[in-house]
Amino acid sequence: MYRVYAERALRMIRSHLQNERSLSMLCRAFDIKVKRVEGSALSNGYVTLLHGKAYILIKSGLSVTDGRVTLAHELAHLLLGHVGDWKNIKGRTLPANRQEREADHLAALILSEIYD
Repeated sequence: MYRVYAERALRMIRSHLQNERSLSMLCRAFDIKVKRVEGSALSNGYVTLLHGKAYILIKSGLSVTDGRVTLAHELAHLLLGHVGDWKNIKGRTLPANRQEREADHLAALILSEIYD
């Protein structure tokens, strides 16, 4: 099932990224709000849906590289349906460790498509 979701996610990404490829442009294209937040209780990142809108929270103070990896990872959770129903993506309930492995894998694929 992961393969179906991952392939669909990559098709969505490729359709939104024409000439310029950046994570920030991709998030804007999907109407995802990305916010930097303070606080040690937060892991490096978190994604949530609120009234049908997607929000990705990234811990402030991360290096540029860690911030990009975290953003791609949280975006992957969203595209894989780990957060719930969003943009015609059916939510999926899986064990947490499997969700993390799937998100890590898709994040690597996303970053391979991104130039910034």
